[in-house]
Amino acid sequence: MALSAERRSARIAHLVDTARALVRESGDAGFSMTQLATRAGVSPATPYNLAGSKGEIMRLVVRREFEDFDAKLGRIRHASPVAALLDATALVVTHYSADPQFYRGLFRATLGMEASEIHDQMLAQGRAFWAGFVSDALAAGELEAFVAVQPLTDFLLRIIGVTTQSWLAENWSGNRFALEMAHGIRLGVAAVAAAPVRLRLVAEIAELGAQIEHDLLTTPMQTGVAATR
Repeated sequence: MALSAERRSARIAHLVDTARALVRESGDAGFSMTQLATRAGVSPATPYNLAGSKGEIMRLVVRREFEDFDAKLGRIRHASPVAALLDATALVVTHYSADPQFYRGLFRATLGMEASEIHDQMLAQGRAFWAGFVSDALAAGELEAFVAVQPLTDFLLRIIGVTTQSWLAENWSGNRFALEMAHGIRLGVAAVAAAPVRLRLVAEIAELGAQIEHDLLTTPMQTGVAATR
């Protein structure tokens, strides 16, 4: 008997939850479909019947991540388009910090055998998501008129990605992660912000830089701790 759409969706969601657990526990996405089925308590054929391939399972994991993040962001009121962009990057920190082992595994998976498929999907969804903030800020006159949306979006994504990888690799505290993300993204936006917005961002950059400098002077160096675990 064929599964109803509701039961099929529930079973796929269970497989996605199980895949997330395996990524969290193993620190990568190296699990097999047989391991996924065993952990989920289903027959070896079920993951293939429901999703088709491991690549599709990971695609669903990544899609779930963006949906969860978007739902959280939707509950935040933003003062302006640039404020929405800054709020979103702040949410990246709290969202990732809530489950660091999973995100360490997910980011490591982008460097493994299936890196291309996972990385390409994360990049495509990320570009579409963050380009919306840049477009809105440009339309509102908060960015200089010469700004090209996609190059700036890609630049901001590199800031977010490198900052996140540094948090994972160097075992930063949640506070250090938040400060570095806020500082880095403001540096990137301030370079192309319209004058009133730029003035506000410059003041925030100075304050954040001072806090980071203070943390560096008072916190023992932890570089490489997480990477060796």
